[in-house]
Amino acid sequence: MQRDNLDFKNMSVSKLFTKQLFPTLLGMVSSALFTVVDGIFVGRGIGSDAIAAVNIAAPIFMIAAGLGLMFGMGGGILASINLSRGKLVVVNINVTQSIVMLTIVSIIMGILFCLLSVSYYFHCVQCYGSFGTTHCQLQLWLRTVIAVQ
Repeated sequence: MQRDNLDFKNMSVSKLFTKQLFPTLLGMVSSALFTVVDGIFVGRGIGSDAIAAVNIAAPIFMIAAGLGLMFGMGGGILASINLSRGKLVVVNINVTQSIVMLTIVSIIMGILFCLLSVSYYFHCVQCYGSFGTTHCQLQLWLRTVIAVQ
């Protein structure tokens, strides 16, 4: 099996940038495409109130994605710096610490979200800013998300 041919120590920055640009761009485009397709299915299949409820609760997922990006990029930068210096043991430690910390923070946030949502359910839904028919759709959607977790 052949490994990738990225040499972070000796390659020029512009060449490394172009080799990393397209996989990153493809990942971002696929993520955006998922969001658009999800919106189409929910909006057409269930209705406008359901898509409003999903969008009202979107900050929950933005916070989770932000944490993932924060730990992933931070650990990746440290790992890249140490990899270019040839410190493979430190690279393994950096990556492991990033994964472990992200897992711990995710579990704590998931538990807090579930406890707050179950204990103060009505207040949480009102805090998101939903009223009327959107309120019922948001309750249903949040219950589904909590059940999946």
